[in-house]
Amino acid sequence: MIEVIYFLIVVLPPVILGIMLLISMLTRKNYTIKESRVVDAPIESVWQLVSDFSKYPSWVSYISLMEEKLVGPERNSIWVQHGSILPVEFSVKEFIPKTKLVTEQVLGAGPISGLREIQIKSLSPSQTQIDIVQSGIIKNSILKLYIVLFHYRNNPVRQFLDCLEKKVRPS
Repeated sequence: MIEVIYFLIVVLPPVILGIMLLISMLTRKNYTIKESRVVDAPIESVWQLVSDFSKYPSWVSYISLMEEKLVGPERNSIWVQHGSILPVEFSVKEFIPKTKLVTEQVLGAGPISGLREIQIKSLSPSQTQIDIVQSGIIKNSILKLYIVLFHYRNNPVRQFLDCLEKKVRPS
């Protein structure tokens, strides 16, 4: 009898809550990841790193190759990032030097699409604040489960900031 009461009061509520949270996460299509960091580097150094996509493989650990494709009659740049599970294609939607960079991203054949907005602000000659918001839509249920189980621990925005901070850190 005590075991049943213990199970009903102590064990069952967290299990039900966990299942409800997992169902909620799997049925939600939109996602948003927000990260902010202050790095000990001048704004010029930070901006140079985040705005030069061709150099990402030299400092972002999860990117092995960046290739630029020119598309359309105006020869607009589409960048393809390799190294994660699927290639990520992205294009620049807004570019304000030393302030803001917004890219539109599509993972693989389109199961995830969205925007990544990077804003930087100089706090002092040697410190810069970086704010990144990545948001979008997840169209595939299996991928949603992967995001729920993997990305909360291995957040790609946090990894990007960790790599950036390591790159600008004085030796």
